Amino acid sequence: MSDDERNDAIAERVQELGSGDRETRQQAIRALGETASAAAVEPLISSLRDPEAYLRRVAIGALRGLADPRALAPIIERLNDEDSTTRAAAASALDRFDDERAVTALFEALDDSNPRVGLAASLALGRLGARGVPRLLKMLAQGKHSYHADVAMKAVRSPEAVAPLLAALGDPDRRLRVQAARYLGGFKSDQVVSALRAALQDSDEEVRHFAHGALLVQGVDPEH
Repeated sequence: MSDDERNDAIAERVQELGSGDRETRQQAIRALGETASAAAVEPLISSLRDPEAYLRRVAIGALRGLADPRALAPIIERLNDEDSTTRAAAASALDRFDDERAVTALFEALDDSNPRVGLAASLALGRLGARGVPRLLKMLAQGKHSYHADVAMKAVRSPEAVAPLLAALGDPDRRLRVQAARYLGGFKSDQVVSALRAALQDSDEEVRHFAHGALLVQGVDPEH
């Protein structure tokens, strides 16, 4: 397909977004998302205000796939949508935006009145990786949103999370050291093993306990 043909197809789909027929608008939103074109972003953003909650969610999904920075603020706005399922979809979509605004919005969404939204936000925080780790550890240490913070930490897979975890393992606050030892077992590296071995000598019994368990998870004998 030539550029002119692609632009004509996008223009045709944009026209269909104004249709009074729900199915036509749905197909247009999906088709615009599949174009992977920057020209589709603004029309899809406009669909975030569709009167049908389901179509707002379809638009969120399409924008998540495009991951264009212009969509970040409009998706964050949908965290205030009247429909809780749409709020949850917006939270899930923010995992594609490696931006502090997304992280801040997701932490705020943990307070949503609907537990599904909080769960979606915690999973998205985990998928975002290292950005939210220091704040998640602090929440766990303080016993605030412990369930959501635990879900988020268990979803973190980025190796970049090791640095803030190791920093927390050396923090003067024993509560932070405990949380760091709990989650370091999921990150295999010589650096992590060395830090966990050192934590076996920590002055706090709980830190030593979790460091011991983390080494076992890594397949390392804590006694040798």
